[in-house]
Amino acid sequence: MVLDVTDVILRAVTVIAGVGAIYFVYRLTRITGIFLGLALLISAVIVRLVDNIVELMLDVDLLSGSAIMFTEDVIFPLLLSVLLLLAMYTLFRTFQRAVKKSSSQTSSLSTSQF
Repeated sequence: MVLDVTDVILRAVTVIAGVGAIYFVYRLTRITGIFLGLALLISAVIVRLVDNIVELMLDVDLLSGSAIMFTEDVIFPLLLSVLLLLAMYTLFRTFQRAVKKSSSQTSSLSTSQF
């Protein structure tokens, strides 16, 4: 495998960006608290970060083997897709309930004024 410096630099920047994403999602949880949808989203970001680290290690020939390649090509994308699906569904349900709760409170306030 020929070491392409551009690929290594781009993968390193991707890893740094992933660490930054985890830092900001941690700060977000300090503001909002943790709930299932956010926990699933955090898990997806961590899986993607691990995937990026493995890709970087493969690029610089620190890892090799068919099990690593199968994990890199199949397991990480599948796990990431499932986590994101569950996270988005859970967040959708959370926000849908909040909107319904808000609209019912607003309508009860407006009818009680008459």
